[in-house]
Amino acid sequence: MKKKLSIGLGAIFFVLLILVFALHLLGFQLFNVTDDSMEPELKQHSLVIVQTKPAEHIHTGELMTYYDKESQRIVTHTVVSRDETGETFYVKSHAATTASTTPINRRYVLGQPFLTLPRLGTVGVVIDHHLVSLIFFSLLLVLWLFIFYSVQFGTSPNSWEKF
Repeated sequence: MKKKLSIGLGAIFFVLLILVFALHLLGFQLFNVTDDSMEPELKQHSLVIVQTKPAEHIHTGELMTYYDKESQRIVTHTVVSRDETGETFYVKSHAATTASTTPINRRYVLGQPFLTLPRLGTVGVVIDHHLVSLIFFSLLLVLWLFIFYSVQFGTSPNSWEKF
């Protein structure tokens, strides 16, 4: 029973790694909501999957994920206005009563939230930031389990030729 559980958990973890890798290939990024400024829409410690999107496709009233130079972190807020050239955004969090006076240049725009998964932010970001290492170590683990299984049950490479 214990062996089946560990194999099942390993399989789930491996599928998650493949899913994160596929999301990256499709232009998505993973972020953790670190504060409660956007609650109830984005709860703290949620995983936000952000779809890369050009700034010209983001409009007033929509959520926008961007790099905030002042705090040096990734932030998601609601767009409240744009300048006439479309180069600058003004945003507001749900917790704030007024819009931020700090302009956000379009070059700092990362995209828009596509999906939010409550309470999975920290796990998702760890997987996202260490994706290559996790895939490498997962493959090593699969190889180790394969060898262990072969030794444990007395199978050898010669018996594999039948398949």
